[in-house]
Amino acid sequence: GRAYSQSIVVKQDPRVKTSALAMQQVYSLSKATYDGAVAAQEAVRQAGEIRDQIAKVRSQASGPSGEALAAFDRKVEALVGAPAAGGRGRGQGSGGGRGGAPGGVSTETLTSAVAALSGVMTSLQGADVQPTTMQLNAIASARALGTRVMTRWATLRTTELAALNGTLKSAGMAAIVALDPSSRPK
Repeated sequence: GRAYSQSIVVKQDPRVKTSALAMQQVYSLSKATYDGAVAAQEAVRQAGEIRDQIAKVRSQASGPSGEALAAFDRKVEALVGAPAAGGRGRGQGSGGGRGGAPGGVSTETLTSAVAALSGVMTSLQGADVQPTTMQLNAIASARALGTRVMTRWATLRTTELAALNGTLKSAGMAAIVALDPSSRPK
């Protein structure tokens, strides 16, 4: 029932000769890419929950509501992207890059954003040195990808889901709910 405390001093490893400013840059970029990867992974999880809800009500839907559910499900599936071979389910895996892939499949997915952001974060954490120009370019590219994909996710999760729910309501069906991650117990 007692609390003990003791002060500590954290010092840089004396073998590391990287300046404090460069280390702060590494920390800031690592934190930004980590936060982006976590947000994209949370979006993958939310998308899975939405798709599970759609799967449960799809058999009850017909006509415009069935078509709207199918179309929305395809949009969510495309935005999440496929897991890498040997992945562990929705959103687990890698991918990356920009633009289109062969066959018209977009590589700008939540899954590819998680992989890109995690990859550049890992490269930053590999050594206590100032990031190279190549790393900085890769980080900027990964963060831009994350921003684009998360913007698309926000539109899908809010505006397009609201339109879908309007169609479902017209058909007398229950709404599809996208839970706000901040409302979850930690």
